[in-house]
Formats: sequence, structure tokens, C-alpha cells
Amino acid sequence: MDSPAAAILTIDIGSIDGEYAREIGKAVLHSILFHRLFGQVSARTIEVVEVTVSCADDAKLESLIDAKADAFAQQLLATASALSAADAVSVPSTPTIVIDFFQMRKNKGVWPFTRAEEPVCWESWRVRARLLPPARSEGERDQAKEATRRALDTALWNITDTANRRNDEYLPAIPYGQDNPFPYQIAVSRQPPSTSQPYNPQLLT
Repeated sequence: MDSPAAAILTIDIGSIDGEYAREIGKAVLHSILFHRLFGQVSARTIEVVEVTVSCADDAKLESLIDAKADAFAQQLLATASALSAADAVSVPSTPTIVIDFFQMRKNKGVWPFTRAEEPVCWESWRVRARLLPPARSEGERDQAKEATRRALDTALWNITDTANRRNDEYLPAIPYGQDNPFPYQIAVSRQPPSTSQPYNPQLLT
């Protein structure tokens, strides 16, 4: 049976304080990957704006997430700056983290009776956020932090709920004995694609 088309799953974090943009990006990336790394991984938790986030304890993964969260935060800040100066005609797009998960599926080769593996995207997550206006007082900073905390808490709940529902709807067969049964690639984009990203070995992890 052929695999269904890749599901596109959107997580809209909402409006957050720019001071915490990088940490929010890290938290959401950690949460999605925690629910999709089906190999043998050790678990740990981190605290982000007083919200506990489940993570896979892996140094290489941490480095990758740091880089992508940095890029996401920088694009959010640049977009907010552009919006403050934009006219009605030129409004920049919302920065989006795109995470594609692949399964390696056998496909018929050119010659009869030969089969080769090809990467097929089965799930694509899109994460968006916007920045709150800069706080001007201590009270406004407290309000912005609380709004950010609520936004993150809701986003993490939505990630867990979405991942669990997807597990019931469609989950590829998990290859036995592989540390990373579903390779993934992560990109930060100002113009998120309408479908899953093309397979890119340089982005694949």
C-alpha cells in the first residue's frame, strides 16, 4: 500500500516577547523532535519561561536546535523591525520553522527486479510566531513574559495532542534497531512552501 501524502501540521505559537524568542524556538523544536525520535534516546527536561519542556538528551541535536532557534529569533526580530517601518504595500512574511520527517521507502529501480530506497516525506511541521510590541515599563515586561509563558504552554499542549492524534491516524512502520528511523530536516524560511520540502541531504539529520 502506498504511503499517504505528507501531512502538514501547523503550530501557531502566537505573540511572544522578543527577549525570549530564541528560547521559545528551542522549546518548540525540542518538543516536536522529542515526540518523533523513535530510536533509543535519553530524556531530560529544561525550563523556559517557567514552563517544563521535555527533550532528548543529545549534544549533536542540541547544537542543531541552537542554530535553528537562533535563525528563527533573528528573522522574527528582523520582521518586527520591518513591520514597524512597512507601508501598506510591503508587509514581510511571517518567519516559519519547517521540520520534515522522512521514511526510506523501497521503490522499483530502472532494471527489472531491482529495488532502491528513496526518501518520502510523511509529515511536515510548520511553526510560526509573532513578536509583541516592545515593553516600555516593568509592568509591561511582566505582562509580556506572562503572555509568552501562556503561548508556549498552549503550543506545547498542541504539539503533544497533534503528535498523538497523528500516531493514531498514520505512523510508518518503525525499522528495528535504527537510532534514527525517520530522518528529518529543519529549515527556517520567510516563504514557507505549500508542500513538504524537497529532500536535501545537506539538511538531513
